Amino acid sequence: MKKLSVPGLVGLIFSFVGLLFYILCITVLRHTEPFLHYMFLILGALFASIGLAMVYGEWKRLRGEQVARREGTPYDAVVVSVEINFNVTMNDKHPWFITCQLQEPFSGSLNTYVSHDVFDRPQLEPGDIVRVYIKESTGEYYVDV
Repeated sequence: MKKLSVPGLVGLIFSFVGLLFYILCITVLRHTEPFLHYMFLILGALFASIGLAMVYGEWKRLRGEQVARREGTPYDAVVVSVEINFNVTMNDKHPWFITCQLQEPFSGSLNTYVSHDVFDRPQLEPGDIVRVYIKESTGEYYVDV
């Protein structure tokens, strides 16, 4: 089972808070001042919509990776760099990501692919070979690290 990523977890929390606001609005605040009732209704809708959008985005990303692994064509790409992603922090740790390049066999163009965030240091160095699954019809890809 895959771990839930940070956007997916935040999206679930936002959706849960939005649902709590809705329940509070419907049960407790229905006999109070209309302004308070509508304020909690709007906050519930706002939190729920933000949370559901984040969950949907994460689901779409994971689904794209699954489709690329299942239906994509495997290629061997050359690792260009193994770097730390300083834009993300979880428990005071920064994840790693791998950038690799692949010379397309038919077009001859040089394409760059970036892996998902990995919290354990990958045992790869620049110049190593890594497998990339690409579904040409949709452009979805997955870097197997």
